[in-house]
Amino acid sequence: MSLRLNLLKFFSVFVTLLGLSIIGFWGCEQEPNDLGLNFLPGNDTLGTVVLNSETDTMQISALSFLEYINTYPSYFSLIGLYQNYESKFLLKFKDITSNYDSCTVLSANVYLTYNNYYFQDSLGITSFNIYPLTDTITFSTITYDKFNNSYIGTDLLGSYTGTLSDTTTIGIPIDTSIVRKWLWKAANSNYPYNNNGIAFVPTTLSTSIKGFYSSLILTDSIKPYITAVVQKGTKIDTIKLSSSESVTLSNVTNILIPQDRFILNTGISYRSILKFDLGKLPQNVTINEAYLEFKLDESNSFIKNRSDSRIAFSRVTDTTGNIQTDGILFFTSKKDSITYTIRMQYIFQKWNMGAPNYGVLLNYVYDYQGLDKYAFYSQSILDATKRPLLIIRYTPR
Repeated sequence: MSLRLNLLKFFSVFVTLLGLSIIGFWGCEQEPNDLGLNFLPGNDTLGTVVLNSETDTMQISALSFLEYINTYPSYFSLIGLYQNYESKFLLKFKDITSNYDSCTVLSANVYLTYNNYYFQDSLGITSFNIYPLTDTITFSTITYDKFNNSYIGTDLLGSYTGTLSDTTTIGIPIDTSIVRKWLWKAANSNYPYNNNGIAFVPTTLSTSIKGFYSSLILTDSIKPYITAVVQKGTKIDTIKLSSSESVTLSNVTNILIPQDRFILNTGISYRSILKFDLGKLPQNVTINEAYLEFKLDESNSFIKNRSDSRIAFSRVTDTTGNIQTDGILFFTSKKDSITYTIRMQYIFQKWNMGAPNYGVLLNYVYDYQGLDKYAFYSQSILDATKRPLLIIRYTPR
């Protein structure tokens, strides 16, 4: 019994000492002293070098430029005028019933539902005319710069002037002859008329740009639709046309980019390129971190879509003609209401290994939605706390 008791005491002391050793070793790793540093894991920051755009005077330049985009995927059909901005939209009804050959259209109304999107005056006047399109338009690819205004006919089909609020649905009487032509064409492919669609064009009475629900909305009651009272023989029917496609064409002339800022403006769109002077970064190192932080100038921005405020970054591969990227997107996070952050180790590693450094392209993640405008402070702003901050941590090889 005495031998067994002694063995148990020895084992208990041994385990206690081992536990104390482990605790002591763990303490070295969490709060290293000169001895504990020898036991730090190899993936820690020891042996890395940090570059800071502020303290190491690394230049970050910004260029904002216009690149027209197609807005076919948008949930908004925009119409109106605001300062130097203009928006019009095209609408084409399709899958039209073929049951009304040689009918008469007694009345017709086109219905649009306001989706409470505006740029930038919520109480502004909305005023537009409706005209036929006289040529075939590929809605899914057309952009403002590729659209010829001669495609818009001169026959006035309908008009509206008013002030919109909330989710108002407006009904606009439309020329019955054009609806009749659509019905006759649907019933007889040889009928000498082509349904190219209609154009909603703002008048000079407009003082704001407003957004209606587009054809992309699935709910029939709020997407664009037409009701028509149709007579064929002695039978009178009320029919509804709700299958359609739409696209918005927006433009801005003489845009004012505030000094010491770069901008993103959706829908048109204005995008920006950031370029980084990496002259102080040695070649062929391992990029452990490339962290960028930049700040929004709220006073010069107008952001109506706040459900997803991410900015997309991609590496520019060609600057001749339309800007080309490698197609790999990185997305920002938000540190607070005005501070955007992003990590781009992959892009900086590509540059460090010899890929041409043309900078990164910035655009709002849903560039085709609305006309939201983001203004960010550039590096030339006098207040250093507002400048973009780039931190690169690398390991020499």
